[in-house]
Order: sequence, then C-alpha cells, then structure tokens
Amino acid sequence: DGIRDYKVTGVQTCALPIFLGPKTFLKSYNITNDYYLIFFRLFMEKIKQNSPVLLYFNSSKKWLIKISKKESLHTHIGVIKHADAIGKEYGSRLITNKDKYVYLLKPTIYDYVMKIQHGTQIVYPKDIGYIIARAGIENGQKILEIGTGSASLTSCVASIVKPRGHVHTFDVDENFMKIAQKNLEKARSEEHTSELQSPCN
Repeated sequence: DGIRDYKVTGVQTCALPIFLGPKTFLKSYNITNDYYLIFFRLFMEKIKQNSPVLLYFNSSKKWLIKISKKESLHTHIGVIKHADAIGKEYGSRLITNKDKYVYLLKPTIYDYVMKIQHGTQIVYPKDIGYIIARAGIENGQKILEIGTGSASLTSCVASIVKPRGHVHTFDVDENFMKIAQKNLEKARSEEHTSELQSPCN
C-alpha cells in the first residue's frame, strides 16, 4: 500500500507514493508544488457514474465501490456521498461529514482480489504471482483453468492475457460459477473469460 503505478496514454510512467500527504511527499522528494500538481493531477482519469473507485482511508480501512450518484456509504469515519466523487480525478480526496478524508483511487486487480466475494477459499496475490511466473503466463495467451472457485486467479490471469488472449475456466459447482461470474464482472474481466460448468461430479 502507498504505491500506485500511473499510466499516460497506455505507457507506464513511474510508481509514486501517494499516501504520504502533500507536505511529506514534497519534502521527501524535494519538489515544488507545481510538479506535485503535474504528477498527480494533469494525467489523471476523471471519475464518472458507474466508475469503480477504491476509497482509501488507511491500510486496513478501504472500500471498493461502484459510483452511483444517488448512493452514500456510511462508515465509522462518516458519510461518503458517491455524487461528491463524480468529476474528480483518481488520486483526489474527499472530506466526510466527520472531517476525515479518503483518497479516491482507481482499483487494481490486487484490490479486486482482496475484496472478492468468497464462495470458496481463494488464491491470494502472493501465490497468484508464483503461479503466473511458474506457468509462464503472458499477454495474448489462451489459458485453460480447471477449478474456477471464486475466480481470484481467473481475474488476475485475464488481466494479463487481455486484450488478445482469453481464459477458459471450468468448475463442477454451479453455485461457485455464479459467484465467480459476479467477481469477474466486478473486476471487469468477463469479456476475456469463458465459464463452463463441467458435467462431472
């Protein structure tokens, strides 16, 4: 936590610590307010209706939401109105009615996995990284997965092989497949996956 990779026109630029706070960040890196605004504001994507947002308060308190302007999130740090986020850039922050602030971050695949709905025991990021490296999974490949489970591994693999690749995943349990489908939709990976239920029990 505390590091985000930002992309400008599809090209990865740099990893920047964004949770230090403006003063600490500027002092640590000896840069001016102008550069701070350039790095954090100029190239940021704006949040709109139905945008996915990770509301970050601290490393243990964060909420993954889909923006709906009529909705509000009630938390121990106050009420967060979805409408207040619309038009803001990812990386901005909101003040709650209790004068607490949260950062509006663009979710990564890590965030989706950590907030996934559990139908089964899931594969976590540290193990997913090993599986992906050991299997040699790369962009553009077609992958066959046996045992979809809750689709944590499926989501991560789909995020790597897209847009030209595809993940074909099978499971024997219809209930698991329904949960997996919801998780894939949240992670925006459904276009790059095909779920099939095996007839075997």
